[in-house]
Amino acid sequence: MKSSNTRQPSTARRVMMLTAIGALSSSPSSILAFHSTSSILRSPRQHHRTFSSLPLQMAKVGNLAGKIVCQRFLYKLSPLSDVPDTSYTIEERLRFQVGDDGRELTPIGIKTFLLRDGPPDDDDASPQDSLKPQQRVGNILHKASFHEITESEDGAESYAGNVGGIIDDAGIASALYFAAQPKMVRGNVLELSSGIGFGGIMSCIAAGATTPKSLTDVSPDDDEAATDDDDEILPTKERAPLPADLEMLTLSESNEEVVNECVKNTRISGIPSEKITLGMLDWGMPVKREMKNRYDLILGSDIACQFPDVKGISRQVAYCLKDNFDGYSGGQFVHVGPTTRDTISDLRKKLRNGYNMNVDVGYLELERFDLAPLILDGINEEAAAEEKLLGEEKGYVMYQSQSMEKFSTFVAAHGEGYDGFNGEFYFPAETGMEGEDKPSRWVGGGNVEIDDNYGKPEDPEQGDWIIL
Repeated sequence: MKSSNTRQPSTARRVMMLTAIGALSSSPSSILAFHSTSSILRSPRQHHRTFSSLPLQMAKVGNLAGKIVCQRFLYKLSPLSDVPDTSYTIEERLRFQVGDDGRELTPIGIKTFLLRDGPPDDDDASPQDSLKPQQRVGNILHKASFHEITESEDGAESYAGNVGGIIDDAGIASALYFAAQPKMVRGNVLELSSGIGFGGIMSCIAAGATTPKSLTDVSPDDDEAATDDDDEILPTKERAPLPADLEMLTLSESNEEVVNECVKNTRISGIPSEKITLGMLDWGMPVKREMKNRYDLILGSDIACQFPDVKGISRQVAYCLKDNFDGYSGGQFVHVGPTTRDTISDLRKKLRNGYNMNVDVGYLELERFDLAPLILDGINEEAAAEEKLLGEEKGYVMYQSQSMEKFSTFVAAHGEGYDGFNGEFYFPAETGMEGEDKPSRWVGGGNVEIDDNYGKPEDPEQGDWIIL
């Protein structure tokens, strides 16, 4: 259940009022730079409105009429992140058509996300201008496209962000988190407050793509294959790679309009229908009997937006997550959210004190690179441009700016005293015996930091998060 009035993207959206400056050319050394001419816009509705009449400021270029401009952003986890592998990246693409007068950009299609492998392990230098900042990328492991909610029925511009109708950076960080730790995605998986489904779908795809054994290829005549008649750019008819141990991904939402948009994304995701389901779930309501003690993994991407949310979320997690009675095969609840979200600390406390769960805390740094846009004669030339990037250009791509966002992560699991059926007698929140909190702490190098106001130690290799 999304907060009704506070959920916003974790960082400024990539949706901006754009003015193109600098040299526009298809040569590798040229950059089409987009700069904001006003405050950054958060709503996809504003995105579509402003781009439809966007003039291009051009210099040193030929006629761009009819060409396709791909705006690109690259995301990666920094080496300071608490994951074993930070080489995987996700590239986000937005496509625009240049008008017949060569001066206007109109958005076409929906967002596409490219999960990429790490760059080659060699010393090849960039063939491009070495004085310009560059990132090196690897092969595409999988492509996935997603619908977003652009506006409410009455045209409210803040609506999409408030109900989880757009893709935020917490979902991207979550996908990279599971790309680095794919074995965590197994059995029955539940995503709470899925929004349009990006976090759950992309996390499972990322885990599947980074493990050797996964489901691949789809028959061209598969009725479930990705099709979307409403889009000028069709998603690929490619079955999503999934972890071999994944039984079912369940996406859950409480907003009917968002659920309808999520249905579209499940259909074009490439995940077989027998591996994905979607349902209405209001965490303010009692836990459904069929969901109790069922899930091996529960996902949450920045879902604890307000303090009143904490009680319902923690109760759903405690009852839906599989027990750990045998000490080794229990379920895990993984939450990823910005370090600025104070209510995440409240959620951790509630799980520890109210439901006797063990909580391990971690840290992610998500780096974002504003890549040089790609200029194509037609939409079908993206494959040729990719071949050129990985071949002639050796995977190097220039970027115009760089930013970084910090996230806290935690993994919660049941203690051995919970057997899956004794929650009413075992959980302090149910018995009225909830006591004082024992906070998570970072211990190492002789320094101890209290977790309530989360702060990453300067040297993350000095110790580990533990529960005292």
